[in-house]
Amino acid sequence: MDYSAWIKKTFPVTKTVPQDTIEDYVSVAKASTKLLRESVKVTAFLLVVIPFNLYLNYLTKGTVFGLAYILLSFTSFGVGGFIALYFEQKTIKSRLRKIIKSRYECPPET
Repeated sequence: MDYSAWIKKTFPVTKTVPQDTIEDYVSVAKASTKLLRESVKVTAFLLVVIPFNLYLNYLTKGTVFGLAYILLSFTSFGVGGFIALYFEQKTIKSRLRKIIKSRYECPPET
């Protein structure tokens, strides 16, 4: 996701801020939330992908070469990845909001 474009769109007060400063804010937000983002990825994998694949393996009675099994396995990885990406973006955006509001006078969000 292009966080610098999101910042400029969400916070009009930052339109005059240099691009290098915005990129520094993004890198600070990513670095400060790295551990949380990684734990969300692991949790999404543990709560979505592994249980679904174990249940799928139980239903197919161990046959792992069927087309349906392969497609559903890849789908579960996609869903788990999407959940992790969604929460990763929400976490970074939340941290960026805090950084921008601490440095600039921003009107309250509605």
